[in-house]
Amino acid sequence: MNADDFNNKFKEINGYDYHNNIVFDEVSEDEVVAHVDALDISLNPWGIMHGGLIFGLADIAIGTLCYMNKIEGVTIDSNINYLKPCKNKAKVIAKKIKIGKRISLFYAEIYNEKDELSAVVSMNYCSKN
Repeated sequence: MNADDFNNKFKEINGYDYHNNIVFDEVSEDEVVAHVDALDISLNPWGIMHGGLIFGLADIAIGTLCYMNKIEGVTIDSNINYLKPCKNKAKVIAKKIKIGKRISLFYAEIYNEKDELSAVVSMNYCSKN
């Protein structure tokens, strides 16, 4: 499934991505790349992208990796380290680290509009399978 097909599919079944202006750029079993262009409502009082949106971008990209790997599950733990602010754009690159029978580990890097590493995220998913 290419990124355009994926964007259209998830626009229909997952309004969160669409509502928050998240767009998938590349989608595969090995890697998901997506970005978000900040809206005025996406910024905190200091004029930088809200940390919740940055975390949500990573969560959506990693959840998409689960989907592409046929993992039906939920996040059981996660960690984010914020390194630099994102002002008007953030890009995520999410990768799988280990796919297990029940527990899988994923990693994401978020880059700001200057292509600087802005945050790193790790997430464990528990599969119901």
